[in-house]
Amino acid sequence: MVYRFALPLLITLPLASSAMAVPALVLQTGEAPWPSLPDIGDTARMDPEVVSLVQNQMTAVSEAMASGEPSDPVAQGIVGTAYAELGLAFEANTMWTPAIACYENAFRLIPGEDRLRDP
Repeated sequence: MVYRFALPLLITLPLASSAMAVPALVLQTGEAPWPSLPDIGDTARMDPEVVSLVQNQMTAVSEAMASGEPSDPVAQGIVGTAYAELGLAFEANTMWTPAIACYENAFRLIPGEDRLRDP
């Protein structure tokens, strides 16, 4: 899955000699980045073993992202699988919101992977 975009951005550039700003049209191009990791918030009241498990899985996702480009189908599979495993860690510890976010990322990155779907 390749995401390419060319979005016009309207920014304002201040004039050096006045307090007025002039609108400028800037065209940005590039490929969409990897999906961001979910925020797990404050972990102070969480079981230390759960925190360790989740942090290890988040590190695995980050390492998978660093191993390839978002446009590479092989890298998408690796990152998608890492997101699915992170989702399992969240789900096993009743952290539903980040689990769902991870599963959605996994489905987007490897949409044809049937083992991620309910039977």
